[in-house]
Amino acid sequence: MLKTGFRLWLLVAALICLVGPVGCGGKKGSTVNGKLVLPPNVQVDKTDTGDVRLIPETRDKSGKGGATANFNGSDLTFTLKDVAPGKYKVGVTLTPYPGKENKEREATFKKINHQYDVEGGSKLTYEVTSDSEQSITIDLVAGTVTKK
Repeated sequence: MLKTGFRLWLLVAALICLVGPVGCGGKKGSTVNGKLVLPPNVQVDKTDTGDVRLIPETRDKSGKGGATANFNGSDLTFTLKDVAPGKYKVGVTLTPYPGKENKEREATFKKINHQYDVEGGSKLTYEVTSDSEQSITIDLVAGTVTKK
């Protein structure tokens, strides 16, 4: 009886050692750091904001998944956290600072937002790899997303 109890205890301990480090949360996604390159005719003020969105090319019925990150007009950098590996459509939205009326700039932002709307016209794509961290450049001049 003592041998059976000890063997059972040993088996349970071994399973805890093997399964314990995996945890319940599963594997975390990647962190994607990026920089946005705008066309020369697009003037962004340091108080303007915007976002970059990654939407899975194939989504389930819930429409969930993907990632969104904000950036500010001063450096046009962003960080997308916990993004699962896979193929994504990339969208960009520019938002002028409220209260600063500039019809020409607002019209330019609206055109960019329409062209790079992730639910509509954006042709930008990116494949997130299993690397824990990766860096990309979204170049709206060339219409490309490249991994650095």
